[in-house]
Amino acid sequence: MAAPALERILSDLLEPDSAGIRQATERLREALEEPEGPEGLVELLRGAGRPQIRHLAALLLRKRLRKLPQELIDRLPHVIVEALDRETDSCSRGALGHLGAKLLLLGGPKFWEPLEKWIREAARDPQKMEGALRVVGVAVGVAGPALSGSGPALLALSRGGALRVVGVAVGVAGPALSGSGPALLALSRGVLRAGAAPGAACAALGALGALVALVGHKKTNLLRSLVPEVLAALEELLTLDEERGADALEVLDEFLEANPESLIPHLKPVLELCLQVAGDEGRGDAVRVRALATLTFLAQKRPRALLRGSLLPQLLRGLLVPLCAPLSPQSPDPEESWGGEGRPCPRHGAAQVLDALAQGLPPEKLLKELLPLLEGPGRGGCAGGRKGALLALAALARGCGSALRQRYLGVVLGALRAGLGDPEGAVRGAAAAAMRELREELQPELSDLAAQVLPLALGPLWGSPNSPNADPKSWFLLEALLEALGEGVEPWLPQVLPRISAALEAPEEPRGRELALSALHALACGPGPLPLPSPLVAAVAAWPGGGSSSCRPWRCWPPLAPPRWGRGCWRRWSWRCHWPTAATPRPRG
Repeated sequence: MAAPALERILSDLLEPDSAGIRQATERLREALEEPEGPEGLVELLRGAGRPQIRHLAALLLRKRLRKLPQELIDRLPHVIVEALDRETDSCSRGALGHLGAKLLLLGGPKFWEPLEKWIREAARDPQKMEGALRVVGVAVGVAGPALSGSGPALLALSRGGALRVVGVAVGVAGPALSGSGPALLALSRGVLRAGAAPGAACAALGALGALVALVGHKKTNLLRSLVPEVLAALEELLTLDEERGADALEVLDEFLEANPESLIPHLKPVLELCLQVAGDEGRGDAVRVRALATLTFLAQKRPRALLRGSLLPQLLRGLLVPLCAPLSPQSPDPEESWGGEGRPCPRHGAAQVLDALAQGLPPEKLLKELLPLLEGPGRGGCAGGRKGALLALAALARGCGSALRQRYLGVVLGALRAGLGDPEGAVRGAAAAAMRELREELQPELSDLAAQVLPLALGPLWGSPNSPNADPKSWFLLEALLEALGEGVEPWLPQVLPRISAALEAPEEPRGRELALSALHALACGPGPLPLPSPLVAAVAAWPGGGSSSCRPWRCWPPLAPPRWGRGCWRRWSWRCHWPTAATPRPRG
């Protein structure tokens, strides 16, 4: 099939039309069986107008590589070089690099030679530097050990005479790891210098990350020597381009994954960089959360290194900045509004770091440092500080729950009591989240606390459940209190069930109905039988079966469920449906 006809088929595949996609898939299958089909893909690789088409053509050629005629395979490296010379789209360059790496694996070094020559030329052209680094990063990730003989060409990325080196230079040396074996490991040596364009610096750090993963634990000293240069490059890139800087922070994760010991001597500057980014409210939430994700990974991989280096107090003080930041009506946390799920939230990211620390450190050492720091924000006049302190308690539950009960029971119960009665709804929601996470450790005292707070939750603190702006936090608080009451919930049913019935009978407010169903589910999963009035059971059974699966009645009322649904399913669904915060960990079980 000629290239124009093939291009039309690929264009149809990219349209948001299910029926059209099915038809185009069938036509594409037939077209690729024709002798002219692969040649058409090659033409599109070089000349298609849309980058998405060029990307798709490279992907299809890679998937069908072993089925291509040998004559076409022999020409393909030169076609890739020609396409790379013209290509301006980063994703398409990556697809071409991936195709070139697969050719190397299929046919050996002879298929890499044209790309190696192109890389040498690109090293001397500032406009092609970013593309060359992108190709190197992808190729090393796909075929790293096979590139052990290409050191001089890759090293040219850092030594091009026409360009001040501004990114990562990748040199590969393949020393044999055993007397009888070939060169098994590619060794990267990067030279990072100031002055990089953001795109080139991001691609360079990405290529370095791929090579760090390849080197693994065998070259600790070399990787250790790279860390200061990597941190300097990240700091400069984060100043110039936050979006690319957020992507480039992944290189620190690669160091931690492949060789944590190489990063340990540089923990202090790593912490300073990540905490500075995470605590800077002038930056975007995405880059702040990405920096906190690196700290979470560090806490998971090497938590005790923070103790040995006396860095835990510095880390905890830095985490309090995003965790206890003031609430912003212009930029509320995701759980504070409908449809906020999935948005990056630095407050939740900081709580996730604490969750990782709680599971990796001895509880007494963590609590000794953290609880005094939380006392000020937890009692202060800033609602964001009070919320952050309660989210910290929730994050400590999995790793430090027993220690909190044994040594700090009165402190924790006092904090929960104050939070559950707080005038600010966001603080009450955080207290409810902490209460749910600590429920197992704090019984039976928590049931008494829930009985004290429930009249407030149903009275002065309750919003209007059927209003157009139904407050999910009121329902979330009610659910948490019902779960904490356990067997003691029955005396409260005359007050709770009418509230649920009223919400279920309000057809104009589907969100309130969904929240009411979730509260009913919390009652149904209690330890004892639940006597429900028949009108309420009928209202649940009459719930429409279509729409969102989370609104179906059997998810809230187990007797209506198919037999295959078990109680564990209810709990997992209930967690997803409740207050949508990433700050607190998922419950066990």
